[in-house]
Amino acid sequence: MEQRFWDAVAVLLVGLGILVFVVGVFTDAYSWKLGVVGLVALWVIAGTLRVLTVAMDRDEEFGGYRPRRLYDRYDR
Repeated sequence: MEQRFWDAVAVLLVGLGILVFVVGVFTDAYSWKLGVVGLVALWVIAGTLRVLTVAMDRDEEFGGYRPRRLYDRYDR
């Protein structure tokens, strides 16, 4: 999929993490400590997703590019 979509999903997860923390602080649904755990967990997932989308290999930019293996020798 498109990188913008995955960026939007990462931002959504960061926002959900903040929402989980705020609900834990201002309501009695669960303790604020559990809200912090939820915030950190969602932020880790969002950060991992963001790193994944940034680090994707864009092979279409190079045409039929294939990475060279270390054990291949080119005697030219």
